[in-house]
Amino acid sequence: MSKLKLIEENVNTHMRFYIYFLDCECIVVEWEDAYGECFQKSISKSDYDSYRKDERAAYDIVAKA
Repeated sequence: MSKLKLIEENVNTHMRFYIYFLDCECIVVEWEDAYGECFQKSISKSDYDSYRKDERAAYDIVAKA
């Protein structure tokens, strides 16, 4: 059983956000580049909350992470 649960998928930016079951403060963002390669990076819950409130762009969060 996966320890990550999909919480949001943005098809326009090819990004998916997951929450880690063992630590609800840990959010994992997964994105695809122009070549179809997937990357994952952990971000803070506050960064995710900023994205959800439209205070920050998804790519800004990925660049910071």
